[in-house]
Amino acid sequence: MSLKSNLRSYTLTQRGHFHGSHFLPGYHGDCANVHGHTWHVQVVIEFPVIDVQLLTGEHSDGMLVDYHDIEQVWYELDHGRAHPKEGLNAVFEHPTAEVISNWLLEQLCGLVEDQVPDTPFHVTVTLEEDEDTSCVCSMYMAPFIQGFPDGTDVEEVLRSLPKAPIVAGDRDCDCECCREERDMPREASPTMPRGRREHERQQAHRRIADTVTSL
Repeated sequence: MSLKSNLRSYTLTQRGHFHGSHFLPGYHGDCANVHGHTWHVQVVIEFPVIDVQLLTGEHSDGMLVDYHDIEQVWYELDHGRAHPKEGLNAVFEHPTAEVISNWLLEQLCGLVEDQVPDTPFHVTVTLEEDEDTSCVCSMYMAPFIQGFPDGTDVEEVLRSLPKAPIVAGDRDCDCECCREERDMPREASPTMPRGRREHERQQAHRRIADTVTSL
């Protein structure tokens, strides 16, 4: 069978754990005292569109992101390596699962950007304190797309899509004008030309992402 496109989607998953002690300053309860956890981490990195030639080309090592590099992100927190006496409180002012998972997420997004530049991706971090409690933190990174890896032009893709009206207050859009519009009473909602360009850019990226993931 002959494949017409070199575009693929990939999902990488890495699991691991680290040991770390902490306490929660100002908290009224047992967690205000120093205690420890074996923190379990799961990382999911999704690439909605990748040119397979990136993995099979002459100078490629066949990897998108090195699993060892992913694991090293939380290895730095294991047993308080940098600050063994203070534990996680030496790294974070408030070492909650939310704060730690966000830190892991930001480190991982930086890693992916370095290893697979100029490529849209979505990272999800799940951090478990124990078998009953967990925190999930995620981020979608979409650098401005000039064109697709196989040479397909972005404008060509957009022209081929059905035209959808752009309406301020779109419940699925996260641009500034839509966020403000959703928060205002309908009768008091003004026009918001300053957010129009951002809205159109967000809408274009959503339409592109929906298209390439269906290729």
